[in-house]
Amino acid sequence: MIVKSRISEVPVSETQIGQQYQKVGETRSTWRVTAVGTNLEGIPHCRIVDVSDRTNIKLISEKTLTDRRFYRRSLEA
Repeated sequence: MIVKSRISEVPVSETQIGQQYQKVGETRSTWRVTAVGTNLEGIPHCRIVDVSDRTNIKLISEKTLTDRRFYRRSLEA
């Protein structure tokens, strides 16, 4: 079976590499987006790295990262 895709069906990423976020309720950790991609199901995900501890790395869905209930964008770059 051949699956066809159209460019118009590809979701546009809301996040960009280099953007920074803080988890709601936490002010000590700032997370920087280092990669944006999709998982095997096509769901957009971001790799984020703790700015103060580069060994602390998370893979999180873009939807969760951009949801203001969980993370807020930091304007510092």
